[in-house]
Amino acid sequence: MNLVKNWSDEWLLKPSEEKIPVEEFVEKHMQGPLIFSESETALAELKTKKAKGPDGIFGELLKSLGSTGKQELCAICNEIYETWAWPNDFMESVIIPIEKNSGVQECVDFRTISLVSHA
Repeated sequence: MNLVKNWSDEWLLKPSEEKIPVEEFVEKHMQGPLIFSESETALAELKTKKAKGPDGIFGELLKSLGSTGKQELCAICNEIYETWAWPNDFMESVIIPIEKNSGVQECVDFRTISLVSHA
């Protein structure tokens, strides 16, 4: 279950007086800490040939972790879940403006992509 997407979908569809904070949504829907098999599935589904985020880590690197590395990554995710303390690097993104048409000068004539950490 993709909690963030489900929360986002629910947030967008509900009237403002019914909206709940993401923390409350996660507590209601999360079944407990991440189990190792779930983290392995998430890593296996990670897309390849994508740009690295601000942390400099490519998805391929995470996918190629051995058993010990995958267990450590799962432990880090569980620590984040238990403490609600997100590393600052996970909250950073690099925003790149891309021209919709050549020679544009107005902000509305650009679209953006955001590079975020894979973890």
